[in-house]
Amino acid sequence: MRLVPVNTLRPGLELGEDIYDQSAIKLLRKGYVLTPTNIESLQNTHIFSIYIKDQYCFDDTIPYTSKARDMAVIIKDLIEITNIISAGNGNSRLLQRVIEIVSQIIEVLGTQYYSSKIEYEACKVPMHGFEGSTLYIAMMSCLLGIKMNLNRTSLIDLFLGILLRDIAVLSPNIHLNPNDFKMHPLRGYLYLKQNYSLPYPVLQIILQHQELYNGSGYPYALKGDKICVGARIQTIIEHFYQITEEYLNLNRLTSEHGMCWIKPVEESINNNIKYLDPQILEVFMG
Repeated sequence: MRLVPVNTLRPGLELGEDIYDQSAIKLLRKGYVLTPTNIESLQNTHIFSIYIKDQYCFDDTIPYTSKARDMAVIIKDLIEITNIISAGNGNSRLLQRVIEIVSQIIEVLGTQYYSSKIEYEACKVPMHGFEGSTLYIAMMSCLLGIKMNLNRTSLIDLFLGILLRDIAVLSPNIHLNPNDFKMHPLRGYLYLKQNYSLPYPVLQIILQHQELYNGSGYPYALKGDKICVGARIQTIIEHFYQITEEYLNLNRLTSEHGMCWIKPVEESINNNIKYLDPQILEVFMG
């Protein structure tokens, strides 16, 4: 299978995997041969790219994000519950449900452990708003965590920390003055510490997610290894996400160069390398 942008599709291509929308409704089945009508419909959706099978496919490995039905259902539930918590209506039961869902996602991601290569994919379906980009960054961060041999508990902590990192921006219970924006990691940390029983590593990721490796971040200008591993991981993945999304939104991907965002990502990372942990970055790029 190979991943191609929907704006480069042509009639006669065979689908490599089922296609689902954000509500986990199947749009087209695996093996279906695309028609002009199908292609036009796909190009009018919020789907960026799909898996196809053709003579140029040399690898039958199924990346975790191709498990569309499983992931779509799980993510839909997680977004709904996270929004309830962000709105200030959460409780310990809902938080436990979030942990259970995150554990399911980690299990799906964990199948990549047995692959020869862990792939970081540009987002195929844009999940709108804070929760969309945050969920995608959380999943990609956990893939990197798997590559770094983090244990299951650490992966769950990593996902939860990223999922809740911007609660001070989202929650109506936290009144954030625009002039105090750089304090939102601290405000979110204090709110969650006071209202929920979250593990210490989760709270540290929330507190430190805006810190940068060279000490130019906030709120405490922590530097190097003073920043927790989870926060250092998510900084790299967030940078990757922003660059790849920029290229996807500009429709610069082509069928002949389906991975053409790799060079811009490498260039951007090199230009911003002082902000990123070099050892984790080496694992990411390897």
